[in-house]
Amino acid sequence: GIDGVSLRRTPKERPLYWHYPHYSNQGGVPGGAMREGKWKLIEFYEDNRLELFDLTNDPGERQNLAKKERARADRMRAQLDAWRKRHG
Repeated sequence: GIDGVSLRRTPKERPLYWHYPHYSNQGGVPGGAMREGKWKLIEFYEDNRLELFDLTNDPGERQNLAKKERARADRMRAQLDAWRKRHG
């Protein structure tokens, strides 16, 4: 370790979830998001639109891969929905 401090393994990666159920005065719209590894899914509640990004190759979130990676987008949307239901 460094200066006698033992180095620990990185904690197991886990999905991260966001829920934003309202409009904001800065242009935010109701939606939710999920990050799993290099993937970020955004769901817009108004029209059920999805955006999916590979943050490793596209950190600026410019290329929406939701149609190209439809199975991944659908699976992540199901996980996001299950998370919302678990947390009311």
